Amino acid sequence: NNNANNNDSKYKISILSMSPAIVLSPLSKQTRSLIICSGTLHPIPSFALSLAPTPFNVCLALPSPLPPTCLHLTSFSHSFPPSSILLSSSYSHVQSNPSFFPALSHTITTLILSLLPHLDPGSGTLILVPSSRFLKNTSISHPNLRIYRGEFENDRKCYETDVGNNKKPIMIGVGRGGSLGEGVNMKDGLCRVLIIVGIWNIEYFSD
Repeated sequence: NNNANNNDSKYKISILSMSPAIVLSPLSKQTRSLIICSGTLHPIPSFALSLAPTPFNVCLALPSPLPPTCLHLTSFSHSFPPSSILLSSSYSHVQSNPSFFPALSHTITTLILSLLPHLDPGSGTLILVPSSRFLKNTSISHPNLRIYRGEFENDRKCYETDVGNNKKPIMIGVGRGGSLGEGVNMKDGLCRVLIIVGIWNIEYFSD
């Protein structure tokens, strides 16, 4: 508490654990079997690493219902010109590079503008960022883009309406533990393009 100058302001310190291993490790010692079921745990190997030292001797996964010919995967390690900044989402890298977020924003905007002409009407683009900090600092702006924020319910409804009206909207939100992380069904045209920023479910000791 800070009582200087008769000020009743209060300071609060929150300690957050980003490692599920801290909770699961003692729990696994109290049970014979620990079963985790979810459709959003892929890729399983990296998720299992994040739960270390809890071992998972059996892993079962259903194949994707989409044939490989329906998917196109591309990764970008560096931002688009004119800059060429390493697109690493690690805390230390982002902290030490003030031009990281402008370069990331430019790369995503350029990528979307290049893809839109090739998308069918009613095709939505979903951008998932790893944290609220990324959501706040990633600025996707262009007069030809219809952009919505996933944390606002009204924006999510407008996004769905645009897709239903054969438009090509974009929605950005937090994908891990955020408003678009669980309980959201982005079926059919709601997610024709998916842009994921960062690597999720990495081992907890990774930078």
